[in-house]
Amino acid sequence: MNVVTVGIDSETVDMLRDAGHELTTTDAFGTEALREAGVEEADAVVIGAGYPTQVVVAKDLNPDARVVVVADDVPEFVRGNADLIISTELADRLPDALEGNEE
Repeated sequence: MNVVTVGIDSETVDMLRDAGHELTTTDAFGTEALREAGVEEADAVVIGAGYPTQVVVAKDLNPDARVVVVADDVPEFVRGNADLIISTELADRLPDALEGNEE
C-alpha cells in the first residue's frame, strides 16, 4: 500500500515499512508539501497529533485516500474529516488500521 505519513515518529514509520507499506514521509505543512509527498496518489495518509489541519488538506487532495490520525486529542473538525482516529497507545495496530482490519 502506498502511504504518506505526516508528522509521524520514526518508530511508527519503521513499523509501517516492516509491514510492507511503501512510504513517503514529511513534516511539512500545506497543500504544496502534501502534493510533493505524493498524497494525490496515496492509498492512505497517516497524520500525527501536531498536524490536524493536514487532515482537511489531504482529503481535499485525495478524497479516496484512507486518512488515519494518530493522536490522543483531536479538534472536532478532524473528527468529521478523518476516516479513523487511533490513540498513540494503539499505534502498534496502525498496519491493520490501514487495511481496514481494525477491531
